Amino acid sequence: MAGPGKIVVGYDGSQAALEAVRWAVRRVGKRGRVVVVYACGSQGEERGRAELEALLLEADNLLIDADLELEVIPDSPARAIIEAAELHRAEEIAIGSRGQGRLSSAVGSVCQELLQHSDRPVLVVPPGAAGRLSSPRPSPRRARGAAPA
Repeated sequence: MAGPGKIVVGYDGSQAALEAVRWAVRRVGKRGRVVVVYACGSQGEERGRAELEALLLEADNLLIDADLELEVIPDSPARAIIEAAELHRAEEIAIGSRGQGRLSSAVGSVCQELLQHSDRPVLVVPPGAAGRLSSPRPSPRRARGAAPA
């Protein structure tokens, strides 16, 4: 089974959010797209643009070669992520398991709101998950003595 074609990732500039972006890039592979959303709420869009620019400036080869779309949405984190997922017809939503700033104190409520209101899978990416995701998945091993299919 092929991975999803498009994943929306909530981003707040934290290591956990970066891990979610890296995980999504690996999950969609070379044929998919990752939409990175920074919800600026009342903070103003300039900070969001600065965070997304920093993401690109610090990008490694994995992110440089990826099909990334960056968006700043003036809304709460959950609503911005859901709006982007609907607009882009994303198959999945991903967020980091721990954030800072706006998501730090609200990660539980953001995740809960996403789970309650999203009509697509919501994935919470733990630290180190991007490095463990391999694609494609290896085929299952045959039992000893089993005939080939």
